[in-house]
Amino acid sequence: MSPVLMNSYFCGAGLMDIGLKNAGIQIAQSFELDKDAVKTYRHNLGNHIKHCDITQEMVLEQDSCHGMSFTYPCTKYSTIGDIHGTRTGDELFLHALRHLAVAQPEFYVIENVPGMLAFPIVMETMTKLAGYFIQVFCPVKSELWVSSCNVPLRPICAKWGRTIASVVTSSRSVITL
Repeated sequence: MSPVLMNSYFCGAGLMDIGLKNAGIQIAQSFELDKDAVKTYRHNLGNHIKHCDITQEMVLEQDSCHGMSFTYPCTKYSTIGDIHGTRTGDELFLHALRHLAVAQPEFYVIENVPGMLAFPIVMETMTKLAGYFIQVFCPVKSELWVSSCNVPLRPICAKWGRTIASVVTSSRSVITL
């Protein structure tokens, strides 16, 4: 059986990619803007990361994949951003959408904070794509391991009729897509 290949966007130092890898998914390519995060990623996970601005990347020039993972920066969606006046959302979700629309992967995963729910345009865009079964959830007790004290929001999306992954929540219930 061939491996499930995934491209990872806004991957940071690779924590989500480590989880995907531990779940048996092979990361084909990763994309990150922060040079220090890229250096850390390379050291820990390998050279399949590209240091780039995803807003300038052409979708069809990337390696093909079965799935896409988007962990765009939460600082623009986090409720703590209200204090600093930075909770504005941002245009990165549009570039994630551009990559999804052009590549049309079999599945995609988005990880962010619940503050993203305050942006109905972003939520509608990323969770109402035609042809995908969408499951949105927040892991239980994740505030124990998330430094910003925000529970991550994870829309998991797969094309209809496909069984591609099982997600184990911290309550040990399994969601099979």
